[in-house]
Amino acid sequence: MSMNIYALPGARVTFSHPTSGYDNQQKTAAEYLQVGATYTVQRTDVHGWHTDVFLCEVPDVSFNSALFDDQA
Repeated sequence: MSMNIYALPGARVTFSHPTSGYDNQQKTAAEYLQVGATYTVQRTDVHGWHTDVFLCEVPDVSFNSALFDDQA
């Protein structure tokens, strides 16, 4: 189950796919996030080929939506 790229602010997502996305995106995620942890969506920016996710817990850092699942 992947995350909804149109998730509303306040939605909860889980960092479940640390090997998804490009190498630099994986490195950024590894620096700031813990696998299996749940985070709060601040906003998403949907683009043609990818979606940037901004989290309340990590202000001003974007992550690839492919790294997350919606919280069950």
